[in-house]
Amino acid sequence: MAWFKTPDRARELVSKLRAVTRGRLSVKLRAGYEDDDETLVSFSKGLVEEGVDALTLHGRLVKQKFKGRANWEKVSMLAQALPSIPVAGNGDINSAQELLHRSSGTPGGVMVGRAAVRSPWIFDQAAARLAPGSQIDLEETVCLFIALLARYQPVEFHPTRL
Repeated sequence: MAWFKTPDRARELVSKLRAVTRGRLSVKLRAGYEDDDETLVSFSKGLVEEGVDALTLHGRLVKQKFKGRANWEKVSMLAQALPSIPVAGNGDINSAQELLHRSSGTPGGVMVGRAAVRSPWIFDQAAARLAPGSQIDLEETVCLFIALLARYQPVEFHPTRL
């Protein structure tokens, strides 16, 4: 997030990444250090000018960390300011119902963070709400999740992921 403090360096980094990246280039960021839409839009437009193909906005300020509620109005505002790329939203998606609610109002998509780690079946639950009768094997999913957690995450992360 420190890139917000040095937007020219952020643009330079994106430019260099764009030069060596063949596929899509996306960025995830928070709403900034201060509640300042003008700075958020200016910073994001700079990234787009350097070649970012998609952006995900976590609707909290840096100082909020995981406290308070994510501001999804910021996601909508940024999506309107950046019509040339998809702008997805992130924050406070902790149920299939919330995932579907946010998905329906966010054309650029929704990123699910901690809930996907804690409840990887959230996507199947959302799909089942859209197409009743869909099911997954929860025991198999949990076992796979635990195996992947052990393989890819440091041990100190395990308590907050289970």
